[in-house]
Amino acid sequence: MANRAAAATPQPKNGPARLWAFSVGSYLLLLVILAGNAIVINHGHFEYVLDDAYIHLSMARNLVTTGTYGVVPGTYESASSSPLWTMLLAVSAGMWPLTFSALPALLNMACAIALLWLFWEGQDLVKPAARIPVAGVALAALLPLFLLLPSLTLAGMEAILQALLALGVMQLLLRLLRGREGTRPELLLLLLVAVSVLVRLEDMFLAAGCGLAVLVFGRGRLQPIALRVTLTAKMGLAAALPAAAIAAVNLANGQAWLPNSVVSKAGLFERRGLPLVPFDVVIERLMGDPLLVALLVVSALYLGRCALLRVGTTNLPLALAFLVTAVLHLALATLGWYDRYQEYLVVIGAWLLFRYAAEVAPERRMAAAMLAVLALLLVSSPRKAILTIFTPTASNNIYLQQYQMGQFLARYYNDTGAVINDLGEVSYQHHGPIFDMFGLGSYQALKARRDGRFDAGFVAAQTRRINAPVAVIYSEYWRQQIPASWVLVGSWSVLHAPGNLGGTKVDFWATSAATADELRRDLREYGRELPDGVRAEVR
Repeated sequence: MANRAAAATPQPKNGPARLWAFSVGSYLLLLVILAGNAIVINHGHFEYVLDDAYIHLSMARNLVTTGTYGVVPGTYESASSSPLWTMLLAVSAGMWPLTFSALPALLNMACAIALLWLFWEGQDLVKPAARIPVAGVALAALLPLFLLLPSLTLAGMEAILQALLALGVMQLLLRLLRGREGTRPELLLLLLVAVSVLVRLEDMFLAAGCGLAVLVFGRGRLQPIALRVTLTAKMGLAAALPAAAIAAVNLANGQAWLPNSVVSKAGLFERRGLPLVPFDVVIERLMGDPLLVALLVVSALYLGRCALLRVGTTNLPLALAFLVTAVLHLALATLGWYDRYQEYLVVIGAWLLFRYAAEVAPERRMAAAMLAVLALLLVSSPRKAILTIFTPTASNNIYLQQYQMGQFLARYYNDTGAVINDLGEVSYQHHGPIFDMFGLGSYQALKARRDGRFDAGFVAAQTRRINAPVAVIYSEYWRQQIPASWVLVGSWSVLHAPGNLGGTKVDFWATSAATADELRRDLREYGRELPDGVRAEVR
C-alpha cells in the first residue's frame, strides 16, 4: 500500500497558516486568562507555576553579573537540569534586563508559537480548502490545551523548547526517509540532536530511537546499510558530545557528571548500574497521564497493523522511533511535575496520531477520521484540562509559600547563610550562602547521601560552614537529619491543596538557642503581612 500521507495532494499555501492561526489564537486567549487570573489571586504579583523556574533565573543572573554558573555567586553548582535554557535566559537578560523575570514566559511563548506552526506544517489530516471542517477547527482550537502549552508557558521551564526541538528532529528524519533532498537535512538533523541534548539530557533517548529507526527502516537515500549505519553513528555522536561536555565541566568542578537534579531524582547515588525504574512504578506513572498512554497504544497498534499487512510507509520508522524513545524515558527517567518531563513525548505522539489517521482513513472518510482523532484526544485529556484549570492556583501556591520564604529570608537574613530545601525563589531573592537539603543547589548533600553520612551531624557541620542562623525546611522529610541543637520557632501552612508544592507546611528553625528569639520576633513581624491562605504559628 502506498503511503497516502506522503503522496497526498499538496495543501494550499495558506493551509497550515490558517490552522496555525486558530491554534495560536486559542493558545494566547487561554494564556491571557490563566495569567490574568493568577495575577489577580496573587494580589497583583505574577508567580510561575513551578519554583524551579527561579533556579534558572537565579543562575542566569549570576552568569550575567558574576560569571558564576551556580545559585550562589562565586560557587560553581550544577543546579540546572537544562544548561542551554539557563544560557538562553542569561543572553536574553543581557539584551533585555528590564524584563528579566518575565523572560521564561516570553521565551516559552515564542517556542509555543513556533511549535504550533511546525505541528500543522507537518500533518496531512486536515487539508484546508475554502472551508475547514468543524472537526478541523475544533482540533486546531483545542490543540494547545491537549499539549498543555498555556500552563507550561507559565511553568517557566524548558519543556516547550525541548518539545519544539524534538518535533524538529522527527520532521527532519521524515525528510531524510523520503529521500527527496541532499545532505542539508542530515546536517540540520545532527545539529538539532546536539542542541536538544543541551536543553534536556533525555533527548539522548530520542537520538537512540531515531538511530534504531534508521537502521531498521532505511529508505530513499538511506537504503544502503552502510549509509544507515553511518547516519546512526553520527546521531549517536551528536547526542554524546554535548552530554560529554556537560559531564567534563561538572567533573572539572568537583561535581557529578550529571546535573544535581538528575542525580537526585534518578537516585544514581543509591544504586549500582543503570537506575532502571521498577515496572510497577512505570505503570503507576503512566496511569497519571492517560493521553500519553493513548498515544503509545495507538503507535503500538499502528506498528502491529503495518507488520500484519506488511506495509512499509514513512510513518513506520517514525512510530518505532517514538516508541523506543518513550520506553527509554520510562525506564530511565521520570514523568510528572506539571507533565513537563513527558511533554516532548506527548507532542511527538500527537503529531504522529494525525499522520496515522491521514494515512489509514480513505479520502472520503477524512471528516470521520478528524472526529475520531478529536474524540480520542478529548477522552484521554482530562488531566490536561485539570492542570490547565489548576494553573492559577498552582501559581498562587508558589506565591503563598516559596515567594514568601524568599521575601522573609531576603529581608531578615540577607547576606547570611540559610539552610533550605526549596531552592528557587529563595536563591532568586536571598543573597548569601545556602545549604540545600535536597541537594539541587548543594552537591555536598548528594555526595553525603551516596557515602551514607547524610545525618544530623553532617547537617550541623554544613550549617556551621555557611554560618546559617536559620533553617526553612519541610521537617517531615528530615526527621533523622535535624540536629538536636536546632530550635523549632514557627511554621507556615498553606491552607489550599498543595498540588505543586513539596509540602503544605514549612518550618522555621533557629540553628541555635541564641538565635531563636530574633527569629521569633522576625516571624511575628512578617506574619502580619502574610496573605490570606497561609496559617502562621510562632512558638
